[in-house]
Amino acid sequence: MSQLFAIMTTMVVSGQYMILYANDVLGFSPQKIALIFSLAPFASIFRLPMISWVERVGLTNSLQIARLGQIVAIVALILVPANQMSFPLLAALIMIFVLFRELGFGTVWGPLMRHITTTEDRGGFFARMRTSFTLVNLTLSAGVALLISQKLEEPQYKFILAVTILGSLNSIFWARRIPEPPRRGENGHSGGDHSVKGLLKLLKSSPLFRIPLLVTLAISLAQLPIGIIYFREALHVPANVMGAQIFCMTLGQVLSLLMWGKISDSLGFRPMLAGLLWLTTGLSFLIWFIPVFPMEARTTGDLITNYMPGLISLMLFGFGNGVLMAGLGIATTAVNHYHVNAKNSLAALNLFALIQLLFQAVVMLILGVLLQYVVIPNAAEVNFDGWLTFDWFKAFRGGLVPLVMLLAIPAALKLPNLKPWIGVADFFAVFRFNPFRSMLGGRRIYDEDESQRIQFARSLGETNNPLNLSILGDLLKDPSFEVKVETIRSLSRTGSDFAGEELLKLLQDPEWRGLWNQAAWGLGELRYQKSVDLLIERMEPASPPRARGMAARALGKIKNEKAIRPLLKTLESEQNYPHIISACSWALLQFENPDFTEAAYLSIIKLRDREERYELLSILSRMMGISDRWILVSDSRTSAGKCLQAYIDTFSDRWQRERAAIIRAFQNRNKNGISRALDQAIQEAPADRYKPQRTLSKALEQTDNWTPVTVLAAAWLLLR
Repeated sequence: MSQLFAIMTTMVVSGQYMILYANDVLGFSPQKIALIFSLAPFASIFRLPMISWVERVGLTNSLQIARLGQIVAIVALILVPANQMSFPLLAALIMIFVLFRELGFGTVWGPLMRHITTTEDRGGFFARMRTSFTLVNLTLSAGVALLISQKLEEPQYKFILAVTILGSLNSIFWARRIPEPPRRGENGHSGGDHSVKGLLKLLKSSPLFRIPLLVTLAISLAQLPIGIIYFREALHVPANVMGAQIFCMTLGQVLSLLMWGKISDSLGFRPMLAGLLWLTTGLSFLIWFIPVFPMEARTTGDLITNYMPGLISLMLFGFGNGVLMAGLGIATTAVNHYHVNAKNSLAALNLFALIQLLFQAVVMLILGVLLQYVVIPNAAEVNFDGWLTFDWFKAFRGGLVPLVMLLAIPAALKLPNLKPWIGVADFFAVFRFNPFRSMLGGRRIYDEDESQRIQFARSLGETNNPLNLSILGDLLKDPSFEVKVETIRSLSRTGSDFAGEELLKLLQDPEWRGLWNQAAWGLGELRYQKSVDLLIERMEPASPPRARGMAARALGKIKNEKAIRPLLKTLESEQNYPHIISACSWALLQFENPDFTEAAYLSIIKLRDREERYELLSILSRMMGISDRWILVSDSRTSAGKCLQAYIDTFSDRWQRERAAIIRAFQNRNKNGISRALDQAIQEAPADRYKPQRTLSKALEQTDNWTPVTVLAAAWLLLR
């Protein structure tokens, strides 16, 4: 509430609208305007000596006092007529306004927000807060765009200034209710050293002044307001069109802030920041397609008719900058707050802002000279076919800026990754899978209808949208067992390390023994290597039987050789649960090592009356190089012998005559005849061939009975 009109106030008094007023009404040169806006940031120097005073007075009190000082400057701007507004007077009033803004909002707002937010919720908090006051700014920008014509007039600007006074009064009213952080010296806090020596020590020691500062300075090049002068004086963009562009920029902020907050909290600031730098690089090239508009007044209809491509480029440039700057604001705020603590946040954040503002001031001053003496004098007359033009400001904004952005990306990738399972590719994947669907659907985790939550959990696994991960993590805490099961299944389809960590926690928690089998299955689907030790532990008899079997199957999917010995041990010792025997055999076969096939053959003998034997027969058939179709076309309740006989019957008489001896031994259940034929076939082959068949022969020697393993031997002899 305190911030509702803050952006608009800044834009009107010391931002884009003031630039229009100085240019259109007061007639100051671009160099003078740039000089004002390059000198104004030097007011931030006064932040540092005021820190001790702010700590004594309190952050919220300082904010209210500063707002009163801003109102004084605004009232003076209203009262002084344009014909009496000299350059020194305007510069002084703007400096006063900026000075109070720096001493109030600039000094205390960052530490206040650092105090009431956490790393986990900071993105969402700032997104919701900024969306509320950006919506107000959008409404006011739309009104201003409709109010002004091709040139801003004095009465129009004075009216807008009056509105900002109301916004400042609103800020004072609500600032009283913002929670005040503990004063220095309270609750164990000690006052910081704010001397020059202390600040230099902070500058040297704090990680905030390394990569975060470099990346922020690079981003600052794309956020300089002097582009307004360029558009008005070099490209002759009408004031009402500039108002429309400012509206588009604000609209982009409104539509994207909540999305950026969700992305920041879900993905972490590192991949988000790197991805936004890539996007900002691409957007920068759009400025090349903004043409030089005619100097003489044109109707809106005429501009739309003759300059539509240029208007579209201008509006897209504004909208895109609004979207990306909103995201960069969320990301850099998260980065900066992460790199400071409650003790040094006031000094560190203000010193950081001072460096940033001074950098912007120097660049603004250089660009002002460039515009005054190079760009504007050489602005070309335009015709309809000449909309693609070159000038040195475009070379800066559409050439140097994207180059700096590209150079900043490797630096951004060196920042801490709070979500190790998330990368830059995941940032772009968010947009491929519609981020708004995840944002709007997130509330469904509180749906009172259990079936709706189950369906929601299932739908989250249908895409690999990284935003779904945090929602699935929340759904694991759902009271419903069925919702948890569906959530585990969805997590297993994401292929994410986040899913692996969440399922690993579930498998560790003794309170969720009933879900251990589901968690083990999910870890197997993820092929999560970090879970191998715990899965081996879950195969022990102390675990629930279903969890033991699923842990064995998961180890087979992961294929870590550390699991081989425990699987063999369990297979050897297990007597009570056939499905555990089957699971261990299946897992060993996944390693595709013929040395383990004998254990699997013996397991099939134990499972001769269990459906699980068919799964093993299918795998072993493929390992021996024959089709497992004789199993696939059968009913699992049918014996293995009847399955093979039914399959043989589908072949031609000639085929059956050629294999009559084997078929006769099979039909007569002549186990010795099958064994002899198998041994003969193996002996005729080179020693390095038929390894699974050799272990099959050894398994047959251990029983005199007709078993599914004997049927498997017959199948190989017939189908090889």
